[in-house]
Amino acid sequence: MVIRKAFKFRLEPCQKQQSLLSQGAGCSRFIWNKALALQKEKLTKKEKIFSYADLCKELSSWKETEELSFLREAHSQPLQQTLKDLDRAIKDGFSKSKGMPKFKKKSISCEGMKFPQGFRFEGRHLFIPKIGLVKTYQGRPVDGTMKNLTVRKEAGLWYAAVQVEQEIEVTTHEKITCTVGIDVGVKRFATLSNGKVIEPISVYRRFEDKLAKASRRFARKEKRAA
Repeated sequence: MVIRKAFKFRLEPCQKQQSLLSQGAGCSRFIWNKALALQKEKLTKKEKIFSYADLCKELSSWKETEELSFLREAHSQPLQQTLKDLDRAIKDGFSKSKGMPKFKKKSISCEGMKFPQGFRFEGRHLFIPKIGLVKTYQGRPVDGTMKNLTVRKEAGLWYAAVQVEQEIEVTTHEKITCTVGIDVGVKRFATLSNGKVIEPISVYRRFEDKLAKASRRFARKEKRAA
């Protein structure tokens, strides 16, 4: 059986890497909001919305403009992944399985971007495209086939979450076909129809002396007025 799980750990980027991470996360947020505005405009006009492929073409044209030339400095993977996530979110909204996507506000406490590939580990460092090798604080090694990387800033600190696929062995239990009768008694806690006897726990008997001493001490105490 193949399962997916995530390994999350803290990053320690240098000042230059922090600036690049913030720039990349800001570009991803900008692309989300700009593409969402286009889709909402299409819906308002009751026109067919852009597909993911159409949005990728729009992204390429945006990069060519002088006004949005800063998008060329960001890695293309997170930007394309942002459009893919938006496309999925809109489809989920149409199916009513989730609400329609909303615009993302600039937040100091939480911002990030996703890389579907191109990242790797080199010892205790994580290579992030266009960012370089970033020092990590890993409590345990990442185990499994790495599928994607999400880098997020939370409460002023940068974190990485690597989603992996793992193949695990599922234990199957034999089907029980026999039945057993149970007779609950006083001297014996339970007697099974197959002859097995379960003796009583006798918790009271084990602590009977301690309980008697505690009761005598309590009886000699005087009640004080409040």
